[in-house]
Amino acid sequence: MGSFEIWCRTVRDPLLWLGEADAGATCTPSTDDPERERFAAVIGGWKAVIGEGRNVTLKQAIEHAERGASATPARPDLLDAFHAVAAPMVRGSQSRVDTRRLGYWMRNKKRQVIRGLRFMSEGESQAGNRWRLERAQGREA
Repeated sequence: MGSFEIWCRTVRDPLLWLGEADAGATCTPSTDDPERERFAAVIGGWKAVIGEGRNVTLKQAIEHAERGASATPARPDLLDAFHAVAAPMVRGSQSRVDTRRLGYWMRNKKRQVIRGLRFMSEGESQAGNRWRLERAQGREA
């Protein structure tokens, strides 16, 4: 159960051993979690626009998102998802996604699994970290 290994060992496993109901069965993700919805939107948009397994910098990801938005402006896309998590702090400033804020957000989401997918990063280069979307083996959240 993710980061709840100690809880599983001390609470859940003994209850299961005693034949009691599974205390973990009630641990379902909230359907009213805006941060989780934003994360799911970025994952879904990234998968649709960039795809799985492709390493790109965040600058390149934003460029892909901008091209995708101009090609099909009617559908919600990766650019909307990026703006939801990393819009510029100052209203009236340029409408581009704040690459630095997006980088902080991505580092906080690294390795977190949603819909069986997660973001991973390669080592830093002069252009910044290279990010990819990949399948999380045996995990669905």
